[in-house]
Amino acid sequence: MLSANWNSTYTTVYSNSASWGTGGGATGFVKLSGDTMTGALSTTVLSANDVFLQGRTLITSRNTTNVFIGDSTTGNDNATGNHNFVFGLSAGNALTTGSNNVFIGSCAGRVNTTGGSNNFFGESAGRNNTTGSSNNFLGYRAGCSNTTANNNNFLGRCAGYSNTTGSYNNFFGLAAGFGNTTGGCNNFFGPLAGLNNTTGNFNN
Repeated sequence: MLSANWNSTYTTVYSNSASWGTGGGATGFVKLSGDTMTGALSTTVLSANDVFLQGRTLITSRNTTNVFIGDSTTGNDNATGNHNFVFGLSAGNALTTGSNNVFIGSCAGRVNTTGGSNNFFGESAGRNNTTGSSNNFLGYRAGCSNTTANNNNFLGRCAGYSNTTGSYNNFFGLAAGFGNTTGGCNNFFGPLAGLNNTTGNFNN
């Protein structure tokens, strides 16, 4: 159904109908009836502006190969890319044609547009990535400044934080490779490893 409250078409499985519900003092939620959910919900179960899922229910974006879970800032319903999984407030907000991405965490992959095959896990992980592809950033703000670089693996809080266009880097550990910006083909392992490297290449 297409709701005026959400700029998206939602598909329900094993449900006979879907409508914006009121009842039990709660308003502004999607009420599914039929074999998925019946009856009004009390405010002790459901607050205003919540979506309550019970049983076997499927929610997808307009492009049915993408899954966006969060609020209206999560993902981009007009995205034409495929097989993206986005979970978190403002995560994947700018997606256009990028495909095969997994963004989990608030602001993860927030400005990613065409970048594909990226895995960003953690708050603001890969936040500024736009077209960079095949990157794996795991940790709070890991790869936060990455824009167009490809084939990087950053694991740890703030690992590869300042990297923008450097590619083929592996930074594992707290703030490993933190200062790297354009340097490529570097391997830094351990807390603060390669902290001050900026443009250097082929360092181990």
